[in-house]
Amino acid sequence: MTDSQEAGMNEFAPLSESINVAVDETNTASQEITEKLELSRAQRRPDLSSRLRAGGASFRLWRLRRPFWGSVLMLLASLFMLAGPLTLLSSTFLPGSAVPIALLVGGLMLVMALAQLFVPAHALITGLIGIVLSIVSLITGSFGGFGIGMIIGILGSAQGVAWQANARPLPTRSKKSGRLRKAAQRKPQLKD
Repeated sequence: MTDSQEAGMNEFAPLSESINVAVDETNTASQEITEKLELSRAQRRPDLSSRLRAGGASFRLWRLRRPFWGSVLMLLASLFMLAGPLTLLSSTFLPGSAVPIALLVGGLMLVMALAQLFVPAHALITGLIGIVLSIVSLITGSFGGFGIGMIIGILGSAQGVAWQANARPLPTRSKKSGRLRKAAQRKPQLKD
């Protein structure tokens, strides 16, 4: 290289050093911003117990908006009704076998239980169909889920029939104390 070329290269040396310094400053600034964001996320994230309480409260409200226990009983009854026919699955296609009908009745009871649980607007019709299926399961295979499935199915289906949407006010939380308000349950007292 000639002297003029070296002189030209030296002119750009301070410029490249200033660019490197500027890039280093932006890297440290972006690292600081990232650390601040991580700190704010950690501060905003609630602890496990408060998340569990919030999840439990939301599950409780979900459960109160549907015939939950009736659906659970119907689900249990359908499992009882399906237990007997599933053990006889190898003889399903023999002539005169009642196993396919028993599987159909138990499967329909399972579908009615899930429909009652997840679509509570149809609880009346699913409950009525559940009562009919419980009685029919007595005639078909395994004596109605060993008798227990029929009884539990009738009880769960009857709860679905009797269930009414918004029959009682849902619990609400007061802003000050966080406890359930019981103002709707209190009766006004008369003073003498």
